[in-house]
Amino acid sequence: MAEKYFMHIKSWQEGTEGLSLELEALYLRLINLMYQQDGFLPDDDDLISHKVFLSKRKYKTLKTQLLKTRKIYIGNGLLLNIKTLKELDYINEKSAKNSTAAKIKAAKYQTKLLEKTPKSLENNDQSPANAEQTLSEPSCESSAIQGGRREERTPKPPREPR
Repeated sequence: MAEKYFMHIKSWQEGTEGLSLELEALYLRLINLMYQQDGFLPDDDDLISHKVFLSKRKYKTLKTQLLKTRKIYIGNGLLLNIKTLKELDYINEKSAKNSTAAKIKAAKYQTKLLEKTPKSLENNDQSPANAEQTLSEPSCESSAIQGGRREERTPKPPREPR
């Protein structure tokens, strides 16, 4: 599904010249539906009339007029627009290329991370005296801890709103 697409305003104006406002609006909504459905918009009058907010009778009348102008076609049970299909092919192709490029970049980044070795522990001073000190129990010098026990703290009352 294409979430967005480019609309070439000059091409749109020239391409819809001579269409009534009603026909142009239906054409635009059909194009939008085609993009949302990735080009697979079923030729289902009930479904589409509902999606474009028209009565079934009105939709069928306008659809017939659009078919006569050759703005849309029916093929394999789908409503089609040649330019929309070409644009969708381009969008999907570009998306696939970007996805592949992103996967390659991520793989290179992971490889770089794996190549970095951790620093050697040889430089750390871990003589037996230092090791025993590190492993001994922590001192109870904190003001909240006295005599090896935790001091009970009473919660502060909530502040009053300003």
